Amino acid sequence: RPEFSLVHAAAVNGHRHILEYLQGKVPEDVFCGTDAGGNNALHVVMKHACDFEAAMFLLDKGCDGFAFNEERMSPFSLAIENLPELAKELLSRKSRVENKWMGRDV
Repeated sequence: RPEFSLVHAAAVNGHRHILEYLQGKVPEDVFCGTDAGGNNALHVVMKHACDFEAAMFLLDKGCDGFAFNEERMSPFSLAIENLPELAKELLSRKSRVENKWMGRDV
C-alpha cells in the first residue's frame, strides 16, 4: 500500500481544484486508494479539512464513505462529528442504492 498519494495530499487541505486537476493525470483507482493506515482520500478530507465540496468530489469519484480504516473509523462516522451535511448525503446515497437493489425506483 502506498504511504500517501497526490490525491491524499490534496485531500488534507480540501483542495477540490487540485483534485479536479489530478483527474486524467493519475490512475482513477488512486482516487479511491488507501494509505498505510487504511484511509481513503475521503477519510483524509474528514480528518483534516472537513471540506464539503472536496468530499462530494471524492464521493462522485467512487470513494467509499462507509469504509473502515485501521482505527475502525469511517468517513461517515467522521462526518457525523465534523460535517453533518455530508453524513446526510452519505445516508441519502446509500438509501437510493439499496432501494434500487430491492427494485424500488427512488
